[in-house]
Amino acid sequence: MGSDEDPCAAAPTSGGGRPPAGAGGGGAGGGGAGGRGRAPPAGGGRAARGRGRGRGGGAGGAGPAAGRGGAGAPPPGRARDRRPRAPRGRGGPPARAAGGGGGAGGGGAARRAAGPGPAGRAGAGRAGPPGGGARGPPGAAGWAARARRRNHSGPGGRVDAGTNLTALVVWSGFGLAVLFGAVAAKTNFCTMGAVSDVVNMGNWGRMRMWLLAMAIAIIGANALHAAGLVDLSKSIYQRPNLTWLSSIVGGLCFGIGMTLGSGCVNKTLIRVGGGSLRSLVVLLVVAITAYATIKGLFGQWRASWLDPVAINLGAHGMRGQDLPSLLAGLAGVAPRTAVVATAAVLAGALLLFVFRDARFRRNRNQILGGVAIGLLVTAGWYVSGHLGFGENPETLEMVYFATNTRAAESFSFVAPAAYGLELFMLWTDKSLGMTFGIASALGIVAGSFAYAIATRTFSLEGFASAGDTRNHLLGGVLMGFGGVTALGCTIGQGVTGLSTLALGSIITLLAIIAGAAATMKYLYWREERESSRLEISQAGPAA
Repeated sequence: MGSDEDPCAAAPTSGGGRPPAGAGGGGAGGGGAGGRGRAPPAGGGRAARGRGRGRGGGAGGAGPAAGRGGAGAPPPGRARDRRPRAPRGRGGPPARAAGGGGGAGGGGAARRAAGPGPAGRAGAGRAGPPGGGARGPPGAAGWAARARRRNHSGPGGRVDAGTNLTALVVWSGFGLAVLFGAVAAKTNFCTMGAVSDVVNMGNWGRMRMWLLAMAIAIIGANALHAAGLVDLSKSIYQRPNLTWLSSIVGGLCFGIGMTLGSGCVNKTLIRVGGGSLRSLVVLLVVAITAYATIKGLFGQWRASWLDPVAINLGAHGMRGQDLPSLLAGLAGVAPRTAVVATAAVLAGALLLFVFRDARFRRNRNQILGGVAIGLLVTAGWYVSGHLGFGENPETLEMVYFATNTRAAESFSFVAPAAYGLELFMLWTDKSLGMTFGIASALGIVAGSFAYAIATRTFSLEGFASAGDTRNHLLGGVLMGFGGVTALGCTIGQGVTGLSTLALGSIITLLAIIAGAAATMKYLYWREERESSRLEISQAGPAA
């Protein structure tokens, strides 16, 4: 989740436009019955407000032959470009006036509505008998189902829905990240440390904790997807264009960098909260390099040399690069069945491997870390992909609020570090704002800081030597470049991306592990060689 590639654009919606002119025509978005008199509608009360761009009266109750339609209809041929509201009130049956047809209730059938409501309600309104009246244009797809997102408060006013959803996503992301930071600090959740334990000591404890987080995230994310609460195909991970070279190069660079930098970006944020000035410097280098890889010089190299080397799976009839789409396309399995089967097999295999070790089963701390991280990643998908999915009051399109990619997101920390630095430097730029990713990065630091204060482990820490400084600076550069190029880090791809079952995430994860393991082996070999030379040099004069 660390790229500035073209975001998943929400499907454009259509609203009410200008109604056709004519005697007795209904207003845009839900006009009333035509006519000339001033008889009020029967059984209606307040007219429903259409969910198109135009705002008109709902279908009025049956009145006299010379009666006018539902209250609030604008003059024929004129539409008001206002933000739609949730339906208020309930009209009666379609008016049947001589010379005029009943208006469409609430702007036409909404594609995502729970079901057609009676005339006069937002949803599928019925037009009356033809006779010169205008039928309201179709409403935007999905608006009826999103009516619950409309918040009304204050003396006769409305709270801006976009502001509400943005605040909800940002604060929810921050709160979840606070828990993430505290749990990771308590359980010593560190992906670089997990690889190091396996390579150098043969200890799989922290690796199993990481794999457990992956399994829980896979189950949770795909359960949300199967239930229709989150559309994972709208994330950056499942796009049909498989940039395999970027995944490999970016993953290798990130794996090397996190080894030189003494931890991935997630661990760096945790150490910043614990008082590490060394990690603060690394974080700044990561942010600067990531920004340069998104919009600067490194970004030009990435876009010119790496990203074009890709496989367009869409040209081969695949809906995306996720394993369920590949299974459905190659084996002809139903998409829903493919999702359930693939998630069950992969998560089941991970859980079987994790819990087959008796020592891990007795380690409640590591089980807590794996389960909690997996559930928090799942909750992140729910916040940005469900709670944050709503109608933009300015463009009237269904969009994801407060995400840098303009798509559904969960936790990832490389690109958000870059966007956080940009927001800090250009705070007065009104086009910028707090996002889920930036808030989650801040939340990790806050959660780690709270845990360090509560356990009295907060302490300032600096670099040990010039060589130590050099390694950490180089590690920060490689993590910033690699994390953006590969669309994520050990959390962004290793847990969040893998929870979508994306093939690119699997490639990136393997590349990260390979880069980290190879670097650890090299550093160990170099250390052994230097130690041997030192022993020889010390033994020479004595002889």
